[in-house]
Amino acid sequence: MACYHKVAVAYNGMLVRDEPVWFEHVFKNRLVYYYRGDDTGDVEGYIIYRYNPHAADTEFLASDLIVSEMIWLNERALKGLLGFLSSQHDQIGSVDYYDHFNLPMEQLLNEPIMSGGHRSMILGAETAWIGSGLMGRIVQLRKVLTQGKFGEGRGKVTLKVKDELQPGNAGQLTVEFDDGGVELNDRRVAELTMSTDIATFSSIYWGALSLRDARYLGMVEIEGKGRDASFLDTVFSFPKSVCLDYF
Repeated sequence: MACYHKVAVAYNGMLVRDEPVWFEHVFKNRLVYYYRGDDTGDVEGYIIYRYNPHAADTEFLASDLIVSEMIWLNERALKGLLGFLSSQHDQIGSVDYYDHFNLPMEQLLNEPIMSGGHRSMILGAETAWIGSGLMGRIVQLRKVLTQGKFGEGRGKVTLKVKDELQPGNAGQLTVEFDDGGVELNDRRVAELTMSTDIATFSSIYWGALSLRDARYLGMVEIEGKGRDASFLDTVFSFPKSVCLDYF
């Protein structure tokens, strides 16, 4: 549980889990494999999984292994977890893993083959990109600005955000960024302005859309003659949203 929390605080989208959630939902009808550090004895990674049996009249390997969640804190934990999955090769047909963290599987697997043992001579492996399918919207803009985790960079910008459903978010607000620190000012107007709507700002904050792409698509407008706006690209750089809970 502590292992999950250490990863969860680094990403947007991962939920707070109390004991009822763990035991009544996450662990229900599933198995758990833990990786412990040899020197610390602490849990540094885990896999939550289940076996999916094949029909009785199918091939010798009678089930697949379905990974519902895999969390690791360091490189050795990741290697240990992948080693556990690899050790199952003579007992199962395939491993199904929904990759939330964009692992370079074609580099990690020694001999990647398709399900059923058929090799793809052109690609070398069958891979897929899976979206999280999350929907998120900022409800309290000021709280996000003061308590959120922003990237490194220094500068001032006046935000002009449109929000028809939450008037408290709409309007003009000057924000000063100082390498992760944020200060708000309602009275001053910066020489640099950034205009957008709350939906686009939410997508940027959740890591679903980069500021650079939003500007290219015309979803964000930045104005200010002679002002360097490059710090905004690093300030508004967020990790991809991850949520391991399905509901």
